[in-house]
Amino acid sequence: MTNGGAAIAIKRRRMLESFRKVGATSVNSAKTLQEIGVRDSRLLKRQIYRRVVVKVAEDTYYLDETRENEVAQIRKTVAFIFISASVIFLLLMLLMRK
Repeated sequence: MTNGGAAIAIKRRRMLESFRKVGATSVNSAKTLQEIGVRDSRLLKRQIYRRVVVKVAEDTYYLDETRENEVAQIRKTVAFIFISASVIFLLLMLLMRK
């Protein structure tokens, strides 16, 4: 992961933790961004697009932890595939050199 990618991952983790801290983890406990302590940002919009953060009303949101776990699993799977493909590519390159 690049430094930029790591920084985004840290910001994402902190943002999602803000939802957990105030208990905004269901439709019934949805809160405003101000109550959650999160600002409207590209990162938030990305989480809304992925349905990790759900907009309930005009100004209330909650964290869908089930969906967040699904997205995290997808992220891990993609990383595993990328690393595996890179290792296979490097091994093939080494075999072809000989």
